[in-house]
Amino acid sequence: MNKKIATMVKEIRLKNKYSQDDMAKQVLGVSKRQVIRIESGKAELSLSQFLQVTTYFDLDIAKLLNQILDMGNVMAKINTLYSKAKDPTFNQSDLMQRIEELLENEEMNRYHVFRLELLQSLINYRETDDSTYLIYFTKHIDSSNTDDIRLLNLSLSTMSSRQIVACIESLKKNDFTKKKEILNKILINSLGFLVKNKYNDANYIQQLFQRAKSYTLDNGEYSYLPILYFHMAKFNKRIGNKSEFMFCSERALFLAEIYENDVLKDNIKRELEE
Repeated sequence: MNKKIATMVKEIRLKNKYSQDDMAKQVLGVSKRQVIRIESGKAELSLSQFLQVTTYFDLDIAKLLNQILDMGNVMAKINTLYSKAKDPTFNQSDLMQRIEELLENEEMNRYHVFRLELLQSLINYRETDDSTYLIYFTKHIDSSNTDDIRLLNLSLSTMSSRQIVACIESLKKNDFTKKKEILNKILINSLGFLVKNKYNDANYIQQLFQRAKSYTLDNGEYSYLPILYFHMAKFNKRIGNKSEFMFCSERALFLAEIYENDVLKDNIKRELEE
């Protein structure tokens, strides 16, 4: 129920073109951070706050309560589609058809349509390679929504090297300064997939490594460091740069031991032995 109310609050705010700051100061009398927590479902909307919202925007309480009850069924279907989209083996045509059918539902509110169109744009990009769809997705991606980030992360495995690079460059245009940890996971995974796909632009690989490393250090996410160096070890091994391969392998192994990543240690040792 809390998630349904969170969706309702966000939908009302967006429909009335209010920012989270406006909602906090003018409607609820709380901090912007609290509005973010309410919209993400991490904090509950009290009864008095619910009445404040309905009174301020002159809403029909009975109709609103019915919408909250109906919303669960629609959101459950949308969440199922997001789960299917994360599975690269699932038939994409079937997935697109399900999205279209749901979009035809007259009970869909603005937020539901937005979530579906966002999903639709990413699938279209994966299937058509049309950058217009990617630009729409990265422009509208909700950096506070774990589903959006997880979907993009998992989609990297279905993309070509050129698509991954386009995705990274598109994300750079967004304001992720307050969500560096989210962007960093995408950068690290992108580096890994580019290396796996045998991407040959050494300068770009090095720049991506340095960027991800910088974000990792800034965020204090030091346990990612051995993974980054392991990616670079594999890349340098493939291009025949023996000195850099040995340096990155030794650094990755050393850091993996520090952070007790036994699986990564075994993988590094196998690379050294081959």
